[in-house]
Amino acid sequence: MCFRPAEISSKAICPDCGKKINPVAGVLPKKCPFCGSEGPFEMEDIASAAPEMAAPAAPAAPAAPKAPGAPKAS
Repeated sequence: MCFRPAEISSKAICPDCGKKINPVAGVLPKKCPFCGSEGPFEMEDIASAAPEMAAPAAPAAPAAPKAPGAPKAS
């Protein structure tokens, strides 16, 4: 299992350029590194934004083993 802190599992979106901004050590930069905007950044949850990034489903149960065959005559 993977246990990540909340600040790593979220991203911010710049309202001006629309690019995703990753927090560094849990802290968002004051300005957008792409366009320099200082606007309030909108937070985005990774699990709801990208289903392929969500936790995978549990694996299926293994198949039952086959019965042993009859011994061969020599």
